[in-house]
Order: sequence, then structure tokens, then C-alpha cells
Amino acid sequence: MFFLGRLRAWWVAKQRDLFWFWDGTQWHRADPVRIGTDLERSCPDYLDLLGAVVKDVSTVPIGQLRTDSLKAKKEAIAVLTAAAFKIFNLGPLTQTEGVSDGEAFGTLVEYITFMQSLGRQSESFTASPQPTA
Repeated sequence: MFFLGRLRAWWVAKQRDLFWFWDGTQWHRADPVRIGTDLERSCPDYLDLLGAVVKDVSTVPIGQLRTDSLKAKKEAIAVLTAAAFKIFNLGPLTQTEGVSDGEAFGTLVEYITFMQSLGRQSESFTASPQPTA
């Protein structure tokens, strides 16, 4: 019976569109709007930083430009990782708890992906083509 109660609680929470994340010890749920507000407050240039992370540096000419792009990518990952630790109140990895830098960064990426999927789901009105005369 205990299992069915937990399953019901999970289903109800799933219907609420809350963001779930792992802190290295347990699962947490969070209000996605508050996370977004915290992200914008603590890291206002996060979109530019994400752009630097996803940029394909192999398309940049070899030399100083590519070196600068790689450096910008590493710095962006470091800033976004630090923001994830702060926003999600994550602890550093120890022998018994916490998360690695990669897991913290992954939590932030999962949040952004989660918000993108919510945005796609909420597209109630699609633009219809203009009439041609």
C-alpha cells in the first residue's frame, strides 16, 4: 500500500510541472519560475554564456581566434557551474554527498531543457499563414 501512495504522490507532482533535481543525496522539487528568477539575478548573461558553450570551436580559424574561443567556452562553463551550485543550493562532491561540477552544470542544462519543453507545450496559438490574394 505504501508503494501506491508514493506512486500517487509522484503522479500528482508530475502534473504540476515542477522541476526535479538530485543534490547528491536526495531528490528535490523546485518552482521553475523561482529558479529562472534566481538565474537571471545571479547570472544575467547566462544566455550569452550558453551561446559560448554550444559554439562549435572547430569552425573557428586555427590560431588565436580558436584559442580565444576555447578559453571563452571554458570560462562560460565555470561561471554557469558556479551559478548552478548557488541557484540549486548544491554542495560540492564529498565521499558521502554533494555533486561534481559536471553534475551541477548538467542540472542547469536539464532545467533549461525543462523550461524549453514547457514553452513548447504552452504554445496554444499557432500563427496561421496570411491569406494570399
